[in-house]
Amino acid sequence: MARRRIIRSPRTFRAITGLKHDSDFGYFPGSPSVVLDLVAAMVSNPKLKVEVENGYYDLATPFMETEYSMEHLGVSDALHKNLKLQYYEAGHMMYVRDEDLAKLKANVAAFIDSASKP
Repeated sequence: MARRRIIRSPRTFRAITGLKHDSDFGYFPGSPSVVLDLVAAMVSNPKLKVEVENGYYDLATPFMETEYSMEHLGVSDALHKNLKLQYYEAGHMMYVRDEDLAKLKANVAAFIDSASKP
């Protein structure tokens, strides 16, 4: 059995509580949504960068729901520019397809690199 490694950090982390999940927002009314939480985070931190990884063929998380939700955030154009969508041939588990896994790795690395610069 593998041993767990405990990582100590001098930072203090808080759990975010009390978030409301509007189930009537989006392309598929009645489905759970954290879009309003994303909007609140983007408004409270205008430097927040967001990248959404999308699978074209995905029955668990419908493709058009994400595009619809991201286009209807209701944030300013300046905040909307902090949002980037990436696309993969596989579904929401794009890492199971080798080509998409390589693309995901490159996209996430590029996102982290760009988001960490002022």
